[in-house]
Amino acid sequence: MTTSNIGGCCMRSSKVDRLRLASIYSGSGDRATIPRTMAPTAPQRVVWDGHHGLLGIGFRLHEPATFLAGGFCMYLRTAIRTACGPLAIALILAAPTRANAAVIPLTAADFAGTSLITFDGIPDGTPVNGMTVDGVLFNYLLNNVASNALVVDGGPGLTNNVSRPNLVTVGVGNANGILRLTFAEPEERLAYGFALLGNLVIPDATTVTLFDGTNVMVGALSAASSVDFDPIFNSGFLGLRSTIPFVRADITFNPTALGFAFDNLRFAPAAATVPEPPSVILLLAGLAGVARRLRGSL
Repeated sequence: MTTSNIGGCCMRSSKVDRLRLASIYSGSGDRATIPRTMAPTAPQRVVWDGHHGLLGIGFRLHEPATFLAGGFCMYLRTAIRTACGPLAIALILAAPTRANAAVIPLTAADFAGTSLITFDGIPDGTPVNGMTVDGVLFNYLLNNVASNALVVDGGPGLTNNVSRPNLVTVGVGNANGILRLTFAEPEERLAYGFALLGNLVIPDATTVTLFDGTNVMVGALSAASSVDFDPIFNSGFLGLRSTIPFVRADITFNPTALGFAFDNLRFAPAAATVPEPPSVILLLAGLAGVARRLRGSL
């Protein structure tokens, strides 16, 4: 029988007990075989569980290195727990969030002094797909495929919102495409006039969907047409302001219309805003908090 002194706690053990305990720590034994007289006291259990569980390396219970390793593991566990708080907060703050814009309807009076595209001077029959006017790229897609079914032309004549020349669909059944506008800079306001082939008022005659610089949708707005016979078209106006700047607008028209005309595109850039703190600054602030906590715990 020998006596081991660990942390001021003494207990007696035989050579067989010590060898059995050593085999347990090395992974070759079974904890259930530890004699009741060998069950570790509270301070010893911290060393046992903390050291063996975290590092997976076994020492004989009577070796002084066990306490040093166990104490280090307790400190490491506490430090990790302490650091997780501010670091988690920093990561949450730094994570990008996706927001939806408030899209506010506007009238034609809200676009005084803004950029205006009337398509004057462009020859009739010019395909719209791939055309750039005043920095705005125009594309027309049918079933997500580029199409020349939208051209510059005289259109339906004069309505309240459309005049010659304008953009007009060619052929029956080609009005259900997407008129895509890509702007050279972020915009805040957008408006256009339109006319539909038909003599009935359509509640959702046209819809515009807005996208930011990363092609994430930020909002959408629809507008109705009004009966504006001349002689068989009705027309309408859509104007909006988005609380989130956009660089792309996808415009569609109600598929019940056999054709549409598009004219008088108006747009205005976003006002300068104070940028939010970059994600990296938020992350560095969290790491600084971690360092202060760790320094205080030493």
